[in-house]
Amino acid sequence: MAGLKSVYGLEFKEFSALDAGGPLTLNALLSGQVQVADLFSTDPALSANNLVALEDSKNLFLSENIVPVINQKKSTDTVKDVLNKVSAALTTEDLIDMNGRVAKFEDIGEIAKEWLKSKNLA
Repeated sequence: MAGLKSVYGLEFKEFSALDAGGPLTLNALLSGQVQVADLFSTDPALSANNLVALEDSKNLFLSENIVPVINQKKSTDTVKDVLNKVSAALTTEDLIDMNGRVAKFEDIGEIAKEWLKSKNLA
């Protein structure tokens, strides 16, 4: 709240602490209980509900990039090469699509296999 006021000059009548971009936040936004909410850019609910993601032109919020993490004992040149290829190919649009499929209870392993094949990584 302080950053939105100091960086963008925004003042809100009140603030409701909900569930960090989860279903409570989404439902509050969709029902009109709140007018602005913090959701994740890879949430398929954005496009499914015709929500508009606002641009943070003043970089108030840090990027939350997905990065691979591995136990150093398991880190080989081959593993690093594979992870780097996956990281280079993975897009926000891919994540939105895959997250939407997971939300429909599709098999995570199958989703991953299909994505790897589509990027010629399998």
